[in-house]
Amino acid sequence: MPGSHKRRGRPEFATRGNVTNLLEWIGGGLLCLLLLATPWMYGTTLDWSIRLMNVGSFIAAGILALCAMSNFFTAQTDSGEDGSKWNSFWKYGFLILNVFVFAFCVLALYNARASFSIADQTFTYFDTYKKSLPTTYDTSATRQTLLNWSAAFCAFWALRYWILRDGGSSRASGRIRINLRFRTILWILSTNGFFISIQGILQRLSGSNELLWRRKAYWTDPAAAFGPFSYRGNAVDYINLLWPLALAAWWLLSRERRRTHPTPHRIVTDGPELLLIPAVVMMLAAAFMTLSRGGIVVAGATLVAALILLLSQRGKTKLAWIYSGAVLLAVGGLVFFLSFDKIVKRFTSSTVHTLGGRIEIYENSRKIAADYPRFGVGPGAFSSVYHLYRESTHQPWHAWVHDDWLETRVTMGWVGFTIVLLNLGFLAGWTLSSGRPAVPWIFTALVSLGLLGCLVKAKFDFPMQTYSIFYTFVAIAAILTSVSPARK
Repeated sequence: MPGSHKRRGRPEFATRGNVTNLLEWIGGGLLCLLLLATPWMYGTTLDWSIRLMNVGSFIAAGILALCAMSNFFTAQTDSGEDGSKWNSFWKYGFLILNVFVFAFCVLALYNARASFSIADQTFTYFDTYKKSLPTTYDTSATRQTLLNWSAAFCAFWALRYWILRDGGSSRASGRIRINLRFRTILWILSTNGFFISIQGILQRLSGSNELLWRRKAYWTDPAAAFGPFSYRGNAVDYINLLWPLALAAWWLLSRERRRTHPTPHRIVTDGPELLLIPAVVMMLAAAFMTLSRGGIVVAGATLVAALILLLSQRGKTKLAWIYSGAVLLAVGGLVFFLSFDKIVKRFTSSTVHTLGGRIEIYENSRKIAADYPRFGVGPGAFSSVYHLYRESTHQPWHAWVHDDWLETRVTMGWVGFTIVLLNLGFLAGWTLSSGRPAVPWIFTALVSLGLLGCLVKAKFDFPMQTYSIFYTFVAIAAILTSVSPARK
């Protein structure tokens, strides 16, 4: 009968849709798990943890790619974007520039000048390379860099797809604020930063130099490590990425609660998002307690900028000033009683004038950049070449420049450096463009402060060379490019 045939068809379509939705949650859930795990695996600085993150990212991206194909063939292709020309311009421009970065790395591998053996400290040279193309002096390091970048690329586009594919009223209303997946990723990152901060503070107070009280840190000085990170500079970079996001999440979720559940007696919020305020306080306190001088400066400057943004909002009341003052007092009180004397000692140390020995590294690294100005020595190959440029063997053999901007010039030359700058420029333009589900502009501004602070800190340290920080940076960029700032 025609009627019975029609009824039999409906459950089949619904089942197919449910399977795709389940697969989307599996793929997205795996990405969330990776974001949750990456700092706890000792900052993902060990070979096994890097492999785990890469494999997990490829699997998650593969699952979501299958879901995308399934949705395409069933005409379920609504992505939450309205197809505006500017959104498309920045989006596809950014994608093309991503491909250029990969092309640079692949060409460097194909046109390799040498491989390097760390055990023998020797180079094996190849005669087939061409000076007119990118090259590398360490094929294994460049190959690993390509794998890491590929995993981050997959994570970015997969996470963004997962957020925007959340079905139902979020797309119908054009508002991302009620998107469950969007809220989920905000909560995961915010709570992860909170627990990292708590563990780091307790570990610092215990005087232990064991990461997570289990594994010896690279440095014997307990003050040099923080939480699961062997280097306090990496710890503060991770925390400074997340507390502005947690603050933005609190502001957005509490604002949405007031809009959807108006109550005349509600002052700020009475929902679970209220927990994000103590999380922000603990993360800020932890940022100062890491004793990283650059991290403290970035945290302080970001806090001032965030408070200016919040207090400049229309409709602010005396309560806004009171709550801002309460946060400052809470952070200041924790820092003063737990680490104030140590912070003063750090900023009055004699190593301030030499930037902790970085000036020596910068001088040697600029020599490398001068010898290989166009294409550099190869992505990831800095450590393999640096020892040749030391003035004497008494100088340490450093693995990082402690200046990611300079290291990019050293390893990729002006050509690669320009491509990276264009990537960042298109990312900024895309973040500010319209065409995606709207959030108030202050959410975008607060979250962007964390990314901007990380890029500033990268001038004096190596956050982008640390897998967990780079991966988290990429994830936050995916969040920002899933929404559009609106002034309504």
